[in-house]
Amino acid sequence: MSGDATWELSQRGGDRIVPCADTARTTDGPFDRVLACADAARLLDVSPTALQTWSERLAFPCDVGDASGPRFRRVEIEALRDALPDAHSVTGAIRAARLRVHV
Repeated sequence: MSGDATWELSQRGGDRIVPCADTARTTDGPFDRVLACADAARLLDVSPTALQTWSERLAFPCDVGDASGPRFRRVEIEALRDALPDAHSVTGAIRAARLRVHV
């Protein structure tokens, strides 16, 4: 699985892969700012390495960075932060966060 795709639940409950660019909202509101990897990891209380691993292996949050390094949309990081305490696993938290962001 590549880092340029995200899982999204279909209406029947199955998983499918869609490119991050197709699901990302493009508004200029304050919650659509991007965060450096270290700042995003700090908000989640995880290491930057863990966050990059989730992004690469689980395709969420989507890395929107460039050659200067990985960056993540604040809205995705906040949705994941809110989902982690109630989830039984990182995968479950990511599934819940995707639903919050990509509804």
